[in-house]
Amino acid sequence: MGAGTRLSRVLQWAFFSASVAVVVGMVVAVLGNGLAEWRTWGGHDWDQMEAHRYLVVKTIKRFGQFPFWDPYGCGGHPSWAGIESGTTIVSPFAPLYLFLKLSWAMRIEVLGCALGSAGGAWLLAGRYTRSHALKAFVCVLFAVGPRWAYQASAGHTWHMYYALTPWVFWAFDVATTGDRPHLPKLDLRWAALAGAFLALMVYCGGIYPLPQTALLLGVVALVRAGSQRSIRPLVAVAVTGALSVAFSAAKLFPIMDTLRRYPRIIESNEVLDFSSLLGIFVTAEPDIPKYPFSVPRWGFHEYGTYVGWAAFVAVVVGVLFARAEPRARAMRVAGVFAIVLAVGAFHKYAPWALLRELPIFKSQHVPSRWTYPGLLLLATVAASTFEGWLRRAGRLRPAAEVAILAAVVWIAKDIGTESHRIMAHAFGVEPPRVAEKTGGFVTHLEVPPELTYPGSWAPPAMPVRIANQGQLNCITFPGLNPWAPHDASGRVKFMGARGKTEPDYRGEVFLESGQGAAGFERWSPNEMVVHYSGARPGDHVVVNQNWDESWRVDGAPTVNLGWKNAVRVSSSDGTVTFRYVPRTFALGATLSLGSAALVVGLIARGALRRRRARGVARAAAAA
Repeated sequence: MGAGTRLSRVLQWAFFSASVAVVVGMVVAVLGNGLAEWRTWGGHDWDQMEAHRYLVVKTIKRFGQFPFWDPYGCGGHPSWAGIESGTTIVSPFAPLYLFLKLSWAMRIEVLGCALGSAGGAWLLAGRYTRSHALKAFVCVLFAVGPRWAYQASAGHTWHMYYALTPWVFWAFDVATTGDRPHLPKLDLRWAALAGAFLALMVYCGGIYPLPQTALLLGVVALVRAGSQRSIRPLVAVAVTGALSVAFSAAKLFPIMDTLRRYPRIIESNEVLDFSSLLGIFVTAEPDIPKYPFSVPRWGFHEYGTYVGWAAFVAVVVGVLFARAEPRARAMRVAGVFAIVLAVGAFHKYAPWALLRELPIFKSQHVPSRWTYPGLLLLATVAASTFEGWLRRAGRLRPAAEVAILAAVVWIAKDIGTESHRIMAHAFGVEPPRVAEKTGGFVTHLEVPPELTYPGSWAPPAMPVRIANQGQLNCITFPGLNPWAPHDASGRVKFMGARGKTEPDYRGEVFLESGQGAAGFERWSPNEMVVHYSGARPGDHVVVNQNWDESWRVDGAPTVNLGWKNAVRVSSSDGTVTFRYVPRTFALGATLSLGSAALVVGLIARGALRRRRARGVARAAAAA
């Protein structure tokens, strides 16, 4: 090995180490305050997300059950079949929540998502540039910028799973190009990996990252198929989509069944004018009074995507002068499309207005959220453009790399300072002083004063779960929260459960006729064993939990009695067991496990065949 080669490798390692240090250092600096104090909890929407995470642990560890049902919120609602609940079961962070304190596990999840986001962005950018400084540039803009910080600090944990978006695009790019990006190729193993990342978004509650990533990936595949005159990208995206459904079916099928009954339809007429669109990228929140611009509903935290003027201009220049290479062109089209969607419903035929006609997008609002994946794609395109310029720099490339890395350090400090300010008080809520219980369940209309704590803008959800109490006024389930549809009497539609202060409250379990008595022999979230006596044949035993199609007694569906679960009894005395398992869970779990086993088996079989072929080739060469 020559001295020049050794020097080149040393320089590469130096650039790599320095670039990684910039990215990791930015993540640590942004999260520093939150990681320093491990005892406190988060505010704003963190309360309900903490409640979902706590329910998983309590149901598994205290009751020995899978967390299918949440009996505590809104009179009882699906947990595993909820779009934002049950999200730490099939998750890399599941062991943390089961074996560490909740406050610790939450912080590690936030840190893990931030580092995972940076890692995915690094790999994706690496498909378009070999410059470590440019890879760091993409990471700095995407991983933990103010857009991420606003959402993470507010408890919008679904936003943290945009961390999987770059992994999806990276795996898809490898699937369609292999190790030589200029040649069309198709490797379905990597398409399966992209599908697995999309499926993980389902399990982790990525209610916005999932459909946005899937749509933008479809745009990339379509543009590449047209420019390359090849169906391979379309085959790859079809395999990715099909396997993502199969892998996630255990949760996806119950979610779809729940959404059928509780359609989540949200109005979204927001529009960003040009000054606002520009402003959210180049104006930090403290500077808004000096450079005022208007944003539509929801507040600046739903819009701010600050990257600063230097990074903004760099991305714009990189996108405008992007190479004609099909992959970069496809990423540019998808990125620009995302930004156009972010502008909102500026016309009745605007892309956002038209997209909202599709079922899944009728449940989404705040179109400015499209700026986040759009920024990732366009920053990657810019890195690709700058890579082309660096290749033409010849011997000046090392000096240019140093200059780029210096600029990235400055940008990271600028963006990181704003993100640090936002995240500084994300976890500043004192945990409620409530003793954990597993018995004595009772449903309240409102959260009792002794089960409240400061820091929540809505009825708190955590204390009642710790105390093993229920509440009707809650926000842990969109189908039954205060903004859900109401019936003619003014009550939330489908809410049959009653709170103990309401006139028609008759207990947590009772006989409909009022004759005789009923009580719990054993109570748990998914299984409630009731003993009754003195009943009239044909009477109903009623449990004060909202009715759901998946509740069963002896394998038969429960009776919907005023939107409460009931069963008709034929004897005066007896015992009945109410059980809840989502009715599509068995089918979904079978499909998920079966498809995963099949794909792993096919990949292992292919690897074994290739290994044998190499062995035969070596033996033939030796002979």
